[in-house]
Amino acid sequence: EFTAGNGCGIKFSAEIIIPAEGEFEFHLFVAGSYASAESCQETYRSLEHDHERMLSDKQSAYDNVARRAQLTIEGEAVFNDIFTWVKWNNQWLIQQVDGIGRGLTAGGPTYPWWFGCDNTYSLQGVLAIGDHRLAKETLDLLLRKSEEVNGNGRFIHEATTMGAVSNPGNTQETAHYIAFVWDLFLWTGDEALLRRHYDYCVKGIDWLLGEMDPDGDLFPSGYGIIEIAGLNMELIDSAVYTAKALQAMTEMSRWLQDEEGHHRYSLLAKRSAAAINERFWMESEGLFADAVAPKKEIEPKLDYMTALAQEQGITGYREYLTGLLDDVEDEAEDRGWLLNKNWVIVTPMETGIADPAKAQLALDHMRNDTFIGEYGTYLSGIYQQGTMTISTGVHAVAEAASGNPDAALDLLERMFRSFSYVLP
Repeated sequence: EFTAGNGCGIKFSAEIIIPAEGEFEFHLFVAGSYASAESCQETYRSLEHDHERMLSDKQSAYDNVARRAQLTIEGEAVFNDIFTWVKWNNQWLIQQVDGIGRGLTAGGPTYPWWFGCDNTYSLQGVLAIGDHRLAKETLDLLLRKSEEVNGNGRFIHEATTMGAVSNPGNTQETAHYIAFVWDLFLWTGDEALLRRHYDYCVKGIDWLLGEMDPDGDLFPSGYGIIEIAGLNMELIDSAVYTAKALQAMTEMSRWLQDEEGHHRYSLLAKRSAAAINERFWMESEGLFADAVAPKKEIEPKLDYMTALAQEQGITGYREYLTGLLDDVEDEAEDRGWLLNKNWVIVTPMETGIADPAKAQLALDHMRNDTFIGEYGTYLSGIYQQGTMTISTGVHAVAEAASGNPDAALDLLERMFRSFSYVLP
């Protein structure tokens, strides 16, 4: 099988007769190289001669992973088993490529690349289970690629294992990266790493509140976590993580004795959080909005968004959107919209940006079958066609952070139902 590039596929076949009750042990070695035939042969010989030692080393490494950050809860055998396996699953997602680096990828075999958004979530768990080296190396890899491709503070969305960057970064990712840098420092205490990332974080805030926020309302525009064509406006996740980034910059600048920066970021963080609670909150729904935009910006997207819904078999979406538009008289006034009831409306509660009373009310209004299905939180309450551990996990964190542990546990137990569907 010849590929579009310079590679090719290979197949091994053999006929073996094994007697009843018999056993047959075999070893199959596959080697390759992007450098030379000699390098390929060297790798092959290494596998052939040292495979038993390599297997023993790998078993020891996995034993160490199991022992690190052990969690045993009495009477929760399933919980304990899943926690152990998830730590091992993480190891399978690590890719190390000469000349690029080592880091946690999104998922094998379909997404064996390094993602900005995914890692700002995943590495929080990696820190909690004690693999600080992996968290540092992954973030450093993404920073190097961001500096190389963007250089202006924008944090990349995706880098392939060939070193290509196919998407320079969605708005939310830059904000979430900045917030995560401070989390990484709190876990590791690595001041050299903090200083290494701080300069790019400064650029990132300037990009978010400059180029991406032309109206100066502290809500950067552009695509966020939900990559639906047409949803490139002032989105709740980008706004929330920008507020969280400003809080992180307040702490980073104080630690690094950047007094001018500390004063600026402190004021912006307070303004940003207050603006989210005012502009994104929808009192009539008891929920935070997906997006803030004037009616005149939504109307041109009506046909396109309806077509996307119809492609997914969603009926009545045009009528739903038309009803929202008909209720608004002022064409130019910014207001909140529940366009798809996307899961990211839980981010104000996850981050603690939401006022406590609003947080409890919103979570109460999301604890139903509009937002939650058998396997967890839907990506969209309107579509109800997909559930991910990212949506369910953030929702669970939001419930826990707001003092609702039973609701958080319910979401985790729903997530457990998909355990072992893809990875053991």
